[in-house]
Amino acid sequence: MDINELIIRKRREFLIQGILLTGLGLLFLPLGFMVFLSLYFILEFFILIHIGLNILSWNGFYLSAGIFILVLVIDTIRHPEENWVRVKFILASAFKKESGPVVNEAFPYSDAILYSTRAGKGVFGGMPYMTNMSDPSNLAKQVARIANAIGNITLGGPRKLKEAIAYYRLYARLNQDMALRLGRFVNSLKQYGGECNMDNCPLADAQIIPLAIELGIVSIFKKLGSQDCGIRLNQ
Repeated sequence: MDINELIIRKRREFLIQGILLTGLGLLFLPLGFMVFLSLYFILEFFILIHIGLNILSWNGFYLSAGIFILVLVIDTIRHPEENWVRVKFILASAFKKESGPVVNEAFPYSDAILYSTRAGKGVFGGMPYMTNMSDPSNLAKQVARIANAIGNITLGGPRKLKEAIAYYRLYARLNQDMALRLGRFVNSLKQYGGECNMDNCPLADAQIIPLAIELGIVSIFKKLGSQDCGIRLNQ
C-alpha cells in the first residue's frame, strides 16, 4: 500500500465530490427561495384580509424570511440527508390487501416533479392501480408522501451544501503533515504484524485512527472470546 498515492487519490476524490455537491446544492437553492416567496405571499394575503395592512409590507417579508431560515437551519441540522417516505396503500378489495412499497421511479426527485406537473391526477398522482380512494388512511399517506417529496427537493440545496463542506474539510485535513503522520502510522503498524489493540496502537491518536478508518487504510475488528477491539491494516 502506497500511502502517498492513496492520499493523492482520496484528496482528488474529495475535491471532486465537494464540487459536484456544491453545484447540485446551488441548483436546488432557488427552489427553496420559491417556497419562501410562496410563504411570504400567503402571510401577506392573511394580513391583508384579517388586519387590513398594505400587501407586500416589509413586516411580512421579515416574518416570512425568519420562519423560512429557522425551518431551514433546524431541518438541515436534524436531517442532513434526504429521507424518502415509502408507503403501502390499501387496495380496493374485500380483504383490504396492501400494495407494495411505493417509491420514486425515474430519479430521486421525480415525485416532486410529478406532483407539480401532472395536474390531471392532482393529489392522487403516483398512487398504484386499484387503490381504495375512499380510505382516509390512503389519503393521509399520499399527503405525507407529497409533503416529503416537496420538502426533500426544497431543502436539497442546503443539505447538499452541508455535504460539500464535509468533503472540503476532509480535503483540507489531508495535507502534507497528515500524510507524513499516516505514513508513519502505517509503517509502525506493519511492524506489529498489521494489527494491534485499540488501546496501544503505535503512533495513533484521536485524529489518525478515525481518518485512517475513513480512508479505508485500516478497519476495526473484535477479537474472538474477548471484548477488546483491534485495528487491522487493510491490504
